[in-house]
Amino acid sequence: MKKIKTEAYEIVKIQTGPLLTNCYIISDNYKNAAIVDLAFFDEKIVELIKNNALQLKFILLTHGHFDHIMGLETNIFEIIEQRCPVFINEFDAELLSDSYKNASILMNLEVKLSLSNLKTFKDGEIFKLNERLKFKTIATPGHTKGSCSFLLNDEVLFTGDALFKNSVGRTDLFSGSPEAAAQTLKKIKLLNPKLEILPGHGQTTTLEQELKHNPALQLN
Repeated sequence: MKKIKTEAYEIVKIQTGPLLTNCYIISDNYKNAAIVDLAFFDEKIVELIKNNALQLKFILLTHGHFDHIMGLETNIFEIIEQRCPVFINEFDAELLSDSYKNASILMNLEVKLSLSNLKTFKDGEIFKLNERLKFKTIATPGHTKGSCSFLLNDEVLFTGDALFKNSVGRTDLFSGSPEAAAQTLKKIKLLNPKLEILPGHGQTTTLEQELKHNPALQLN
């Protein structure tokens, strides 16, 4: 469990499941909280929410692959005794209920989610924890058609599997596109180089470091 703490917010990263998928819990000074990618169920997530009396406002999904959504298979909302909306980009909503499209079938799993609290969003939508703490959605397709990143106050970018430290996500699964991924990397290169990059797998990095060392960013 790793933390990023500022005067306005705290981000806790918990690596979950056999693929070590990163789940991020973001909270403000008023106990409002959000989750980016409720990957695999982990008791640490429940403990963090309950022990700190966090009020979960929403869950944001970077994309619909099984290893970023499986925590929603459990009765997580009953366990934490709260309920909140779950948001995914409109182009990836179909992945949640299809084990081929969400790639769970490749792991001999059959992940098929049907969520009554699921909502979709479009590129550019804003989600607020409070009036000064905002997530802006940025379409970053390529890994999947509906892959998105979430920009927190122009300081932190949650990239899902669009961008990793020294690498990028694969594009050979359902709705993946190498051409779209190349355009996404060009878009990311135009962002603030001081951004902290919090990816769906692996270590935290900065855009400045990736511009220098990530081969994929140097090619695009």
